[in-house]
Formats: sequence, C-alpha cells, structure tokens
Amino acid sequence: MHELGVPQDLKFKKKVRAWDKAALANHGDYTTGVCLALTHDGQVWILDIKRGQWDTDQREKIILATAHADGRDTKIVIEQEGGSAGLDAVRQACKRLHGFVVHVEKHAPKGGKLSRADAFATQVNFGNVHSALRGKIWDDFVREAMYFPDVTHDDQVDATCLAYTVLTRQTVKIGVLK
Repeated sequence: MHELGVPQDLKFKKKVRAWDKAALANHGDYTTGVCLALTHDGQVWILDIKRGQWDTDQREKIILATAHADGRDTKIVIEQEGGSAGLDAVRQACKRLHGFVVHVEKHAPKGGKLSRADAFATQVNFGNVHSALRGKIWDDFVREAMYFPDVTHDDQVDATCLAYTVLTRQTVKIGVLK
C-alpha cells in the first residue's frame, strides 16, 4: 500500500520514523513522529506525521500502534536524554517495541538543532524533498519550518531533522580480517 501523494511505482531504499517526545497532555510541547523515506536516486519523501499532546502512557501506545502501522521495514528512532532516567526510558521503549528495529540517538550533534536543520534545509532548497502530506498537517508543518528556530513549538522540525540524520547516515560494513 502506498501513502497518499506518493507515485505508485516509487520504491524506497530506506524508511525511518523519528520521535520527538513530550510528556504532558493537553498543553506544553507536542510529541511528534515523522516518517521519512529515501529513494534509490536520493530523493527524500515526508510520508507521515503523527503529532499530539499526550500523557506518557498514551504517547507510548501511539508510538507502538504507529510502529505496527508503518511495518517492520521502518526503522524507529528515539533520542536518549541524559542521565540514568534517559537510559531507563530508552530501555523501556525498546522493550515495548520488540520485533522492530529501534535506533537510539544518544546525543544531539555539535551545534544542536540548527546544525541538524541545516543539512535537511539544504536538500529542501535544492528540490530533493517531497511530501505525501496534504491539508492541515502539511500546512502546520510548513508554517513551523518557515519560522524555525523562532517558533513556540519546534517538535516537527526536530523530529524531521532527526529522521533525516539517521536516514542519510552512511554505515560502514566491517568484513572478517584474514
């Protein structure tokens, strides 16, 4: 099944959903999960955004339900906050997500949010990022991105840039030494 707005013949090399978590229901920051995909020719697609102000239990149920909806071919990315509480939270999240590939980002890159956003913005500005989204969710995303970093809530940009960082990270395979 293909997402809304994605050409039927488009094949993805890799899919990632990154979560920017918040812990309060009905006020404060939003929890946001952004799903990005990379094509074989280097195009990035924004496939889906889940966003809401949920308490911790509801948030974790939504993350699990979203993982099932995305399928096991979508890597799940979560950030580990500092200290033992951050480690405990990551361990619990991974336990809930048995059977899924979970990538833990242990710290923000040098330069923080802005350096992560620069890499993604470069691809947007050169026309290499496309969206399957339409309507209010897309309009809200575009508004936040246009005014980043001077916005009240930057959760969608944070989750998108985290997903992009992991989606485009090169991995090195180490063979057997002889």
